[in-house]
Amino acid sequence: MFVRRDGRLNAIAGDATGVEITHTFTRSAPDGWTGRTGRLDRHALDELAWAPSERPLAYVCGPTGLVEAVASTLLELGHDPARVLTKRFGPTGG
Repeated sequence: MFVRRDGRLNAIAGDATGVEITHTFTRSAPDGWTGRTGRLDRHALDELAWAPSERPLAYVCGPTGLVEAVASTLLELGHDPARVLTKRFGPTGG
């Protein structure tokens, strides 16, 4: 649902039924950007995510803090924990 701007992801969304991608810049957006901006908080997820009753499969990937916050909020909104998949990444080294 929330991902970096990437042509490969847009291609997947264009080829797959039921896949929707919403690009959101949480810090600064490029000049001319007219899409979503702001944090992926409860309000944004409640507005953008499919209803828990639809049993969507949610993939959350990003820095650990973002993944934890988004996944936790999806669970608070009533999503099935087994259908919220996560992948975390962060800085390496010292």
